[in-house]
Amino acid sequence: ERGFNCIRIDSGAGLIHDLEGNLREPFDIGDMFGEYEKIPRQQHVIGDGGKCDLLARLIETFEACKRHGIYVILSQWYYLHTYWYHKAGDPVCDEMFAIEPRDRFDAFRKFWHYILSELERRGLDSQIAFVEVFNEADEHPYLCGTYEWGPNKDIGDEETVFYKSQHEQTIASLKELHPNIRFGYDVATTALAKENMPSNAEVYNFHSYYLWQVYDDAMEGHPEWFENKITPVMVAASREGRLPVDQGWYDRIAKFNDVKPSCIPEIEKTLEQTFLKNRERYAARREKILRFAKENADGRMPLVCGEGVSYICSKQILWEEHSEAYWDFVKEGLELYKKAGVWGAVIRTCCGPEDPCWELCADKLLELNRFFLQP
Repeated sequence: ERGFNCIRIDSGAGLIHDLEGNLREPFDIGDMFGEYEKIPRQQHVIGDGGKCDLLARLIETFEACKRHGIYVILSQWYYLHTYWYHKAGDPVCDEMFAIEPRDRFDAFRKFWHYILSELERRGLDSQIAFVEVFNEADEHPYLCGTYEWGPNKDIGDEETVFYKSQHEQTIASLKELHPNIRFGYDVATTALAKENMPSNAEVYNFHSYYLWQVYDDAMEGHPEWFENKITPVMVAASREGRLPVDQGWYDRIAKFNDVKPSCIPEIEKTLEQTFLKNRERYAARREKILRFAKENADGRMPLVCGEGVSYICSKQILWEEHSEAYWDFVKEGLELYKKAGVWGAVIRTCCGPEDPCWELCADKLLELNRFFLQP
């Protein structure tokens, strides 16, 4: 009803099979941040958690996609986000983090082969748009592992050459085993993307969070909007007994849990004003990221924007849902992508069925999907 023809999901690679290809027990899914995950978007979407047969869930999803003509971009965020769902003491988490970063491409070559074989046996591979060995593969396979990753971590030339080679070998091996499936390169930033791009990638999937900064820009200098009750230390404590996550998430989740509900109308008004004031700066960033992606892909593979616009860390702040200026800006971005020959684009990252906009902006999602897809 909202015009989508593709979804991008975590495949469950590493959580469905072990390295030898044996099926694991159903995944015991827990919360990520306890009570604090109820406010941020894309969090608290599994109810009370519990056991989930991830392979059965994946097959069911693909069967539904085949019935409805929907395609799937298969990705995996294990060392970036997915491990957050492990309950304390889960031995699978220990096993996955025991894989050294330099061995992870080879491990996921196996994990992907097992999953793709399951889908092919059932004739469901017809719905695969493409596969990403790692989400944000310009950074995370080797910056994650000690959960101290980030753009400031020093990556030497020798390490860059090694991981690029590992990525290329993994794609080559998987392509030989699964010749009918495309394998893409998923890119987080413009900092390391060119140096780490595998030469045999078949899709270039870039992320463009060109409007994420508007939240910091608008909320800076407004201590009166916060209760001063929730701290990053409190959010971190919700993961006691489990691996920590990047400090930035503790900071972000604490900040938006601490907002005074009575101040939300003023916050939304300020967001609109800030956006209009800085609109050209955000547009310039969007164009810069697209230009960089086009230069890297160099016309030899399709371009996709698989994540983008902003991340909204609150289900209560609805400026984007309410703002006509925001939606016009998103449409302007899609028009830019169309003119550039971009093969596929997400409307925005926060627009799944669990998001407030799914119901509040169903008409906008349909309008923008139709706009992008029309010749």
